[in-house]
Amino acid sequence: MAQSSSRIGVSYYQQKNYPKALQIAVKNSDPRMEGSSSLNIGTTYLKLKNYPLSIQYLERALTIFTKLKNQLRIARCQVQVGEYCLETRNYAKGFESAGEALDHSRSMGFMEVELSAAGLMRRLSLAVRDTLKAYDYTILESQIKDSLTSGEKQRSLTKLEAQYQFDKEQTRKTLAQQRRDYITIILIIILISGIVILLLLRGRLKVRAKNAILRKESLEKELEFKNKEMVLNVMALMKKNEMLADLSEKLIKIEGEAKTEEGKDTLKKVAKELQKSQEDEILSEFSLRFKEVHGEFYDKLLVKFPNLSPSALKICALLRLNMSSKDIASLTGQRVSSRETARYRLRQKLGISNSEVNLITFLSQF
Repeated sequence: MAQSSSRIGVSYYQQKNYPKALQIAVKNSDPRMEGSSSLNIGTTYLKLKNYPLSIQYLERALTIFTKLKNQLRIARCQVQVGEYCLETRNYAKGFESAGEALDHSRSMGFMEVELSAAGLMRRLSLAVRDTLKAYDYTILESQIKDSLTSGEKQRSLTKLEAQYQFDKEQTRKTLAQQRRDYITIILIIILISGIVILLLLRGRLKVRAKNAILRKESLEKELEFKNKEMVLNVMALMKKNEMLADLSEKLIKIEGEAKTEEGKDTLKKVAKELQKSQEDEILSEFSLRFKEVHGEFYDKLLVKFPNLSPSALKICALLRLNMSSKDIASLTGQRVSSRETARYRLRQKLGISNSEVNLITFLSQF
């Protein structure tokens, strides 16, 4: 509070509001603050031409700062005492106080106080009409001003350089942070894009898998339908074969009842042609239907067993449909025993005659 009040008092003093400056000054238990207040009050009273009070506070401030060994404040007090002596025309003491302030501030490097002391010495010299000394102090004052100006410029340059370095560092940090932000944003975009692509691929794979399942189900249904259709055709062929077999047997009976040899030969020839044509027609139609459903069966079987005859391939096809020897005999118009013999020979050709492998199971692999 004391320091703030002292600064406020200085502000009022700089505004030449001396009564307010005196009013704001306060005493404080801190000797340094008390000395500062006394110096401010003494300076203010000097401006108000109240010389007794002015010198009283100035000497009090000088005493306090001398005890504290505050060299800067001692020099300032000496300058103000010199100002008091100039105002009261005590030039001898004024030269003494100003000279001490000048020497003291010069040795300590207090250039602002040195400038004030040089100016005071110039004005004291003019007061006693010593123009030569006044000229010398004018030159000294000018030199100090140049030094202060140079120092101020140097400080300004140093400050500007420090500000430049600070701005440069801040810019570097900002750019580095922006780069990190950009990299983070790019990584996030790449991650999100990757996730989106993975989700799209996953969805596409699901659609493909679903379509494949549907296609497989469709093919299985189509195959099942064609198998059923083929089985129906085979049953129809078997029925037709039975009818032709009956017709052949009737012709054979009629042959036995025929009276002429020529009639017998004709009937016998017709019966044989009928049996042969029915077998060829039935097997050809069956082969055509079977290839429509199981087109690769013959090719795969011939790759592994190239020596199979066409009749053996047809038997394999019938067995592939899980037909029994009786059904095959009925379809081909042959005896069951003949079909069993043909079946045994087929196992030999397929290399499974000495094994317990089921023939139908073996053929279902192709």
